[in-house]
Amino acid sequence: MAKLKKIFFNLTIICSVLFLINFNSAYSFALEVPTEMILDGGFDILPDGNGNFFIISYEKNSTKSALAYIDNTGDTPSLKQFNFFINGSTTASLDYKYTTVNYCNNFIYLTHIKNTDTIIEQYQIGLRQSLCVSTTSQQLKATKIEAPQQIKLGNNGNLFILGSNDANSITIYDASGGQIASISSQNGQTFHAVATDISKNYLYALDNSNNMLRYSVNSGAYKLETPSSEIKTSSFKFLTDNIFVTSDGYICTLNGTDFKLDSKVKIAAELKNYPTCVTGGFDESSILAKTDDKIISRIRCSDGAITGKIELNENILALSTSGEKIIAITGDALPQNITLINEKGIIEVTQPEPEKPNEGDDSKDNPGDDNKDTDNPEEKPSDETDDDSITSDIHHIDIKNHIISEISAGTTFGEFKNNLTFNGYSLIFKDSKGNVKTGNSTKIGTGYTVTFVKDGTEKTLFKLIVQGDLTGTGTLTSRDILAFVNYLLGKANLDDASLQAANINEDDEANTIDLFLMYKMLQK
Repeated sequence: MAKLKKIFFNLTIICSVLFLINFNSAYSFALEVPTEMILDGGFDILPDGNGNFFIISYEKNSTKSALAYIDNTGDTPSLKQFNFFINGSTTASLDYKYTTVNYCNNFIYLTHIKNTDTIIEQYQIGLRQSLCVSTTSQQLKATKIEAPQQIKLGNNGNLFILGSNDANSITIYDASGGQIASISSQNGQTFHAVATDISKNYLYALDNSNNMLRYSVNSGAYKLETPSSEIKTSSFKFLTDNIFVTSDGYICTLNGTDFKLDSKVKIAAELKNYPTCVTGGFDESSILAKTDDKIISRIRCSDGAITGKIELNENILALSTSGEKIIAITGDALPQNITLINEKGIIEVTQPEPEKPNEGDDSKDNPGDDNKDTDNPEEKPSDETDDDSITSDIHHIDIKNHIISEISAGTTFGEFKNNLTFNGYSLIFKDSKGNVKTGNSTKIGTGYTVTFVKDGTEKTLFKLIVQGDLTGTGTLTSRDILAFVNYLLGKANLDDASLQAANINEDDEANTIDLFLMYKMLQK
């Protein structure tokens, strides 16, 4: 009876964790979209920068627009309908089909076409009342603004407008609708696109030769600046203040202080639904983009490599980032669900870190290392060393068995070295297959080894164990937990290193208690 109780208890733990993992792995919450909140003709997402989103949409077969709001301030996200207050009365929708939308500093600017003119409507947001209050309206005669690249909003409330796709100047309007200046092109060039960075500090423009120029929004000089070295592109979408992505699949990084290009790398996959399905990542080292109907890929900015994937259950229609929150809007023909993306749901795709000079590549002290036998990473170098000089206050060092454990998931080479005392040694890292790994930002995975080198001679080797990292990616994900579940159910085996990684509480037995602890670690 006691044995049956134990089996039942273990199965209960496993089932509970499986349920939680399946619910939380790819996303932390999903909202079903009522048909009246996001209309079926098309939509745009407006991040507020604080984790929340406005969604403006229009109806396919009528002149009607509506506004919804995703509120992430509570324990769970909520979707709210916004009303419009116009000429003393409230309405749930606008009686026109908008063409472009811009948002900044709690104001929304909508454009729509009336005959041969463009109307620009300004609305002030009232969050507590879920209300948009009409403030100003201006009419641009004989001008049609029909595309986002024709109009942008600066952080000072000024609007920058291209009257056409081949305009020879950018017209500037203030928040009240008055024209205050224009920015002329150079050398007879015309403009075909404008954009702003995320902070809206700079206006960027592309001329008809695809040269990138910029203007400091708050400078008041009304003159475009040319880069220190030529930047050419036919399109851009800014994901941060310094990073933009092009339609032909390049990640471009601008210098933080000078107007020049620091890097331009090709993405190792085809982008789907650019620019709607490209957004900023969980940090500035990567971006997120749709690379297949239901696949979001994490793409490394330094080399364009795919380092992780998230698979959703529906076709992805749009991605957007606001502060630390990222959403995906999904559905077949029209928006059906809004999914709040969780970084912990990313399935890691192991890619080598791009080699960089002077980035802690200790292997350069050992030019003959490439000639060594890497088929057996367990083969230990000479033990003629003082292992007592290798110590750590963070990690557990097993001198006898040549194992370093209690390494937290996500620990990089640089962090690992900072947590060690290894006087007189240099370090060589290898993955579980014996391949030399370099770069201080590279993550340690379970099964990796570190060799301590002195005077050009390899002295001792330690295997590395990362807590919870059963799959050897260096990151704890739902894949690690599912691998452990399959082991506990007798469906799969784990090697010794993975079993050590699974033994979270260090009691020499990998069991359901460790499974629960792994799940708690995943939630942090």
